[in-house]
Amino acid sequence: DVERGVCQNILVKHSESVYSVAFSPDGRLLATGSFDKAIYIWDIARGQIVHGYRGTRVGASAADRT
Repeated sequence: DVERGVCQNILVKHSESVYSVAFSPDGRLLATGSFDKAIYIWDIARGQIVHGYRGTRVGASAADRT
């Protein structure tokens, strides 16, 4: 909870350091990228993975070009 500065969940799945994180515009999802060549999309409220992508080549882009 960013507003209160309280940790709600510890998201554990990556086997290497996480180098990138991004929240969805509605704040419900979190994307994490790691040196383990995986990207995970997390449901923040449940603390669970919604989607996972693994491989040596992963591309991503945002509709708002950020």
